[in-house]
Amino acid sequence: MKTQKAFFYHFLLVATAFIWGVSFLWVKDALNAGLDSSFFLFLRYLLASLLWLPVCAKELRQATGRQILMGALVGVFLYAAMLVQTVALNMTTPSNSAFITTSYVVLTPFAAWLIMGQKPRKKVYACALLCLLGLYVLTMTPGQPFVLSFGDGLTLLAALLFAFQITFLYRFTSRMPVRLLTFLPLATTCLCCLATALATGSMTLEGVQIKEAIFPTILVVLLATIAAGYMQTVGQKHVEPSRCAIIFSLESVFACLSSVVMGYEPLTLNLALGGLIVVCAIMVSEYQGKRKGEE
Repeated sequence: MKTQKAFFYHFLLVATAFIWGVSFLWVKDALNAGLDSSFFLFLRYLLASLLWLPVCAKELRQATGRQILMGALVGVFLYAAMLVQTVALNMTTPSNSAFITTSYVVLTPFAAWLIMGQKPRKKVYACALLCLLGLYVLTMTPGQPFVLSFGDGLTLLAALLFAFQITFLYRFTSRMPVRLLTFLPLATTCLCCLATALATGSMTLEGVQIKEAIFPTILVVLLATIAAGYMQTVGQKHVEPSRCAIIFSLESVFACLSSVVMGYEPLTLNLALGGLIVVCAIMVSEYQGKRKGEE
């Protein structure tokens, strides 16, 4: 019975990584249909917030000002990371975006060191260098000097922002209800995206191919934002963090495979080798080995 339950929770996390990976294509489709990045994110998090609100209505009524501020801080970093990542997706391929974003697993220990004073394990430094090597192989062009495209650079910045968001989320988890901490970042991201869309004048559907934009947007909201978020929450309650990180590294693999299958890009040696190095760096950084007496 325990084995069946463990398999179920691991399956939830693999399914979460799969949905996240495939969602890069849905976002790409929505942007290709003419939706502005900030307006798309506003729609995404508005719908997700409205659907999640009834679930945490009781916790929201009882929330303290401090809890709201903590949830809003997580939301600000989520907003910044999602906005930068989505803008960058217009300038790079889905697989490059997925692989580079996944480097947040290596960057997170450094963010935790800065914010919480938790010094990273020594091997994390080596893994960070290995991850950088993977990014170099992934983005290099044979016979030409290395140039990190603007889109790839923005995606790397998004990975750093995700690392800070994850660190603050970890820090605040024990200080407030999980459902409330799930809702507040969604709502904060929604409001920030609304402000950005209004400031940039992108709150319009002019020039948008609505029929082509509706379906991928709905998939992102229902599956990548709500369903995957719920499965992640349930799965992480029963699977240790190091294994979760290894499983979530599959997100970039699923994104690459789906991008190649759907014809967004060809499968090249650079793509396969660079992606493999990034995933290996992530897995090695999180692997702690078996302790004495551990099953």
